[in-house]
Amino acid sequence: MTYIDLRSDTVTTPTAAMRKAMATADVGDDGRLLPDGHYGDPTVRELEEVVADLLGKPAALLTATGVQANLIALRTWCERGDVVALGESSHLMRHEAGAFDPRLLGLRAHQLADHTGFPDTDGLEQFTPRLLCLENTHNAAGGIPWHPALWQQHDSLPVHLDGARLYNAAVALNTSLKEMAQPGDSVMMCLSKGLGAPVGSILAGDTEWISTARDVRRLMGGQMRQAGVIAAAGLCALSDAQERLARDHEHASMLAHALAELPGLMVQADTVATNMVLVQTPTGPAGKAHLVDYAAQHGVLLAGPGVDRLRMVLHHDVTAADLERVVGTIREGLQRS
Repeated sequence: MTYIDLRSDTVTTPTAAMRKAMATADVGDDGRLLPDGHYGDPTVRELEEVVADLLGKPAALLTATGVQANLIALRTWCERGDVVALGESSHLMRHEAGAFDPRLLGLRAHQLADHTGFPDTDGLEQFTPRLLCLENTHNAAGGIPWHPALWQQHDSLPVHLDGARLYNAAVALNTSLKEMAQPGDSVMMCLSKGLGAPVGSILAGDTEWISTARDVRRLMGGQMRQAGVIAAAGLCALSDAQERLARDHEHASMLAHALAELPGLMVQADTVATNMVLVQTPTGPAGKAHLVDYAAQHGVLLAGPGVDRLRMVLHHDVTAADLERVVGTIREGLQRS
């Protein structure tokens, strides 16, 4: 059975162009310096330079995952016991607990209300945090993007921007990645979600800060060797990202409006701005568990937080024709509960 997988945009498969680029990538040992002072993998170096320029930062560092990049960033900014201010429903708070586990980084979290996708920072200074973390787009709020114009800098408080889907935000708000990255003294952006590369995230910041982050990456076991095969897919993903992400956003809006017509579901279709659709399901026999099981039996994979909410994430492997099949399957599932 061929599945339509809407559980996340992490399920994307590499395109033919990415596979070709990976197979022919120029590689070297990214963990060792060459006589010219550069690290040894030329394709990794090219990717880091390209993304640093896109984000408007002096330097960048390739990591295996977004979680790894965020943990490296927090450890580069903070010492054990430092307070980190971040949204209570942010991905860092909910899914990257290693930052606040005493066995690992041992940081302390000061949680901020962020139900709109943007944290409430009133009175923040009285808690003397070492770092403030922002997230754009905001995963738990349904992929909501926010514009940097909303952000007011707090004096002497550095900001780390979890921009796993920052490119989605830039496309949705019709602005540049550089402008979107402006609030962050350090920025993380994933290549492996909507951008579609199979592996990799980028951490960007000042040159000296990235040099320290590179040492932290090594301490965390994240130093890589011939990583050009990964970087090549990332470069390929960036080459047509604008067009592909805009199509994903269009598909998300189409899906949301179609699902909003089905009796028993609640969808705020007009608020869908990027590639995520949140769906409130009925309680009882026609609820989430039934719909997930029924859809899986008919080739559609669904998931979501809580007992009565689905989160459908669009990506480049989902076509307009697939949307018809998704809506039809969910309609039948509601009818056959």
